[in-house]
Amino acid sequence: MTADREIQDEELMGIAQDPEQALRLRRSLRTIANAASLDPALRDMASAVLSGRVDVKDAFQDPRHTEAVYQRLHEMRRAADDQTYAERQESKARFGE
Repeated sequence: MTADREIQDEELMGIAQDPEQALRLRRSLRTIANAASLDPALRDMASAVLSGRVDVKDAFQDPRHTEAVYQRLHEMRRAADDQTYAERQESKARFGE
């Protein structure tokens, strides 16, 4: 992301339930914005929210952005469904760390 300004955690409190969740949301948006492997619409949405050009709530009401989010969720679900039992156990162990 090449924005001059990046929103602060406090600006996400309209959607986040607490400061820790706002921090995680901002970090996630930054990760999405910088992930070349993701759909450009998803990256654009994250960049727009991070720069403050688009409010996070408005971003999820844009059909182009919601479609990109749902597509990515579908891909993640399909990847999880394709995991073997051993891969699931390994993922759980890594997540627990």
